[in-house]
Amino acid sequence: MDVTCKRRHHTSELWHAVRAQKQAADITRHRDRYTAGLQALRTYRANIAEVLRKLGQRGHARLRRCLLHSCPRPGSAKPAGLAS
Repeated sequence: MDVTCKRRHHTSELWHAVRAQKQAADITRHRDRYTAGLQALRTYRANIAEVLRKLGQRGHARLRRCLLHSCPRPGSAKPAGLAS
């Protein structure tokens, strides 16, 4: 089908409308599955956010220690008295 024909017959608009109807019907039929999936996604995102927040705090503390104690580059010797 060429572009002119697709435009004349509104192929993409029709396809989108039919697809939206099918999705709405599927959501209605399986609302419990979609609700459970959405809750799992929210839990996953919350867990990732918590891990990133903790890593950010530790990263901040590590950076502060390095700035205060002239932290060596990875692989070089650590200055005496610097906690790991």
